[in-house]
Amino acid sequence: EGMISRVTFNWRNAVSKLVEYFMEKGADKIGLIAGAPSYVPSQEMRTGYREAMKKHGLEYDPDMVIYPPGGKRYKEISSYLEKFNDLDALIVEAGSFNQLMLYFWQNDFKRPMLGFLTESGLLEEAMPNVVEVKFETNIYIKGVEILFELIESGSSKTVNIQVAPSLVC
Repeated sequence: EGMISRVTFNWRNAVSKLVEYFMEKGADKIGLIAGAPSYVPSQEMRTGYREAMKKHGLEYDPDMVIYPPGGKRYKEISSYLEKFNDLDALIVEAGSFNQLMLYFWQNDFKRPMLGFLTESGLLEEAMPNVVEVKFETNIYIKGVEILFELIESGSSKTVNIQVAPSLVC
């Protein structure tokens, strides 16, 4: 698979969990706000979204996935929500949290159910119709542990660990 050992978050599975959760809640129009288009986790999020939508018989519309760049994030989110103002649910990479909340605050917008994709958690307490996916394992610490295990054992094998997400309601 690869020449180097690695420990990564399973973003595909994280998005799939959210799509499935929202479908169980009756949502069929689900959007995705990912990170920058060149950001590998964003690509994995999109793939997980597309696969989950297809798996559950929902249409995959590439326009329902956006990758707002850092400096123009609020403008892109605003345009997106004006175009898709009837979403049942919205999956959001944590980097867009502030701009999304600002949009909801400044506009009279019927907020869809929200699912946040985070590494270690974003919300301190439960909120109505808001869920998040987070990862219990710190990949940096796990990566160092794997490195030392490989060094100590003298092994040259390649280890590829994908950390599974947890859904927090």
